Amino acid sequence: MFVRFSEDNGLIADPWLSGPGERLAEAQDRHDAYFRANPSKNDRDWLLDSFDALAKSHRTVAGLFDRTHNPLYEVTPSYDACYRQYALSVPFAQRIFELGIRAGGDHRDGGFSGLITANSFMKRGFGKKLIEEFFPSVQLTHAIDTSGAFIPEHGTPTVILAGRNQMARQSDFVRAVLGVREEPSQPKNPENGLVWQAITTQVGTPGSEPEWGSVEDVERARLTDHPWSLSGGGAADLMLRLRPDSGRLGDRVIRIGFYGMTHADDAMLAPSGSFERHQLECEAHASLVAGEDVRDWHLDAPNEIFHPYDSSKKLLPIEKFPNFSRFLWPARTELGNRATFRAGNYFIDNRPWRE
Repeated sequence: MFVRFSEDNGLIADPWLSGPGERLAEAQDRHDAYFRANPSKNDRDWLLDSFDALAKSHRTVAGLFDRTHNPLYEVTPSYDACYRQYALSVPFAQRIFELGIRAGGDHRDGGFSGLITANSFMKRGFGKKLIEEFFPSVQLTHAIDTSGAFIPEHGTPTVILAGRNQMARQSDFVRAVLGVREEPSQPKNPENGLVWQAITTQVGTPGSEPEWGSVEDVERARLTDHPWSLSGGGAADLMLRLRPDSGRLGDRVIRIGFYGMTHADDAMLAPSGSFERHQLECEAHASLVAGEDVRDWHLDAPNEIFHPYDSSKKLLPIEKFPNFSRFLWPARTELGNRATFRAGNYFIDNRPWRE
């Protein structure tokens, strides 16, 4: 809260959390760049660095942000598997294993525990430390894909994890139940669901491939890299074949995540080619691709958007685009009256109506 107050009152030059106008986008860009440069850090580290920036820019309050006076420095992360903006499934998974008694040395009597949890950590970035750093420190014995089963009170896809709180031997396999098909309809009695019955009857029989899933004893090394794939039907083998040469999406794009909303699509959006037919400046519009426009490895861009920004997302003067200025001028009142997050509008907040 204090960092946001300092931003709103001009006490911090660079945006860290938010702010009016373009500062929110700038803060998001700096946030993304910070984690690209420091992949092992989390939002707590980002906040601590913002305190350092405030202390450096205003020496009179520097004492409030040193390690003696600022209690945030004394708050250590509860679970080291937590990474970036994590879901609660990450600390829960770590904690459930740590509840069991830890077996030392060569002892194989570590406490056995398990949980059913959301499977989002398997593919999303925040699960990287859980998979690559924490799970290798315990003996994961079961990884069961239950995303296709109907489980009451679980509206999100799930996975069952079980194991012992002890160091695993590399020769120990992990019993994996790989999902192939989902329930065709919601069963009246969940425990009699086709997918759930296939899991419970076949989990003890590695090598079986029922219609609704397959059971394998997989090498532990296969589950030491993020992301995981617990899909049957050859999906995991296909992923292994694609991974070496496919690269990462983050290496091919400038930014992933929220970008902005026009709140005036009728004025600022048009079907592809429309702006060109009106002889509007090509450097002031760009293709717009919504999530629904990306399907089956194909990208379609049916629309274009007015985008008067340079490569650093700095708003360019409207005088550079006289044709667009005349095109949008009849809608300037509607554009200026768009609501802002400060409970005003563009005119009241002295923001350019063309943003």
